[in-house]
Amino acid sequence: MSITIQCPQCRTRFRCKDYLAGKQATCLICHTLLTVPENTVEEEKQELPQPAEIEFKPEATVWDAPWHPPQWESGLVSHNSKVKDSSTATHPLQKTAEIPHQQPDPAACHSPGPGFHSGLLLSIVVISVLILLIFIRLFL
Repeated sequence: MSITIQCPQCRTRFRCKDYLAGKQATCLICHTLLTVPENTVEEEKQELPQPAEIEFKPEATVWDAPWHPPQWESGLVSHNSKVKDSSTATHPLQKTAEIPHQQPDPAACHSPGPGFHSGLLLSIVVISVLILLIFIRLFL
């Protein structure tokens, strides 16, 4: 265990070994002479407050709260999707939305983007410079 002391002049806290109890020490910051007290560890343990009793009522849990169905007409589902037939659906999530089916354009799928040619050109230049440097190092 250790004894905690505080310098009265500079307010620096130090931990001292138990065998230094009752002896004098010097503050490492302001060089004030300090006396290490005898039983500060036992006094600190006695000063600690007792933990408070926690009341736990298992009958007051979240599971006992009444369930309210979500209000789907708040704008999240009804306004964002086009519903085919709302009279046959029993639950808002069971409603089916109309999704237009479009065939993808084959030319658009395989065409390079706008920066493709500049990236290709840059990679060709970098590879050429690396090959040139290797050639110079090997043969010169």
